[in-house]
This record gives sequence, structure tokens and C-alpha cells, in this order.
Amino acid sequence: MLTLRRWWDSHLAKRSLKLSADLCSEVRSGALLFELLAALRGEEETAPHPEPRSADEQVANLTSFLHRMASLGIGLLPTNGGGPNEGSAKAAKQLVAALAAGERAAVVTVSWSLIMHFEVIPGSSSAARPAVKVA
Repeated sequence: MLTLRRWWDSHLAKRSLKLSADLCSEVRSGALLFELLAALRGEEETAPHPEPRSADEQVANLTSFLHRMASLGIGLLPTNGGGPNEGSAKAAKQLVAALAAGERAAVVTVSWSLIMHFEVIPGSSSAARPAVKVA
């Protein structure tokens, strides 16, 4: 996770931000995901609830983030266990719940999907994987 944390910090620095705690804990609100996406794209991205005050607002942020990924054609890479079809609405809901819980595997999945899309082979993940579908 140290490598991912460094990658996040390198991009968040473009927005004068830095992770202050554990990466998995910081991602739970969903707001930091939008900040990272803004840094990667060089365009403004705003979470529906920049400072969520409830679990429902966190879930709304995370769901909106997955919608935004889908609208940009960013596909999710499969997890180690394979799991359900990455494009299914059920898989998206499971991912939102896992991100909200701060689960490491979910943070790794989203992080590597963004790395593949923006850095390794820009745009490659959209061709290799279906965009996530969120109900």
C-alpha cells in the first residue's frame, strides 16, 4: 500500500493536498477520489458532498464517483478473486460498500484501474474492460 499511497500523494500534491491518514480510511468519504480524478484529468471534479456528514452522503459520493468513471470510459480491473462481472450493477454496489468500509482490496482495485487508464497505457482500461454499470 505504500507504493499506492505515494502515487496518490504525488497526484494530490497538484491540488495542494496530501493524505493525512491511512489511504483506505481517507477514501471512505468518496471526496478524495474526486480530488484525485481532478488531479489526473487536470479538470475540476467535485464530489456531491465534499464534506459528507453521514454514511448516506459517503455512499452518494462513492456511487457518483463510479458513475463518473463509467462516463469517462474507465473500466475496473478484476480483483484477485475474479469476483462478479466488473460491469454488473451488483458488483458496483459491492464495490461502493467495500470502499465505504475502507476495504483494502477495493481501494487497490480502484487505484490500479486509474493507474492503468491514466498512466500505464492511457485509455487502455476502457478498451480492455467494460465500464462499470451503476444502477
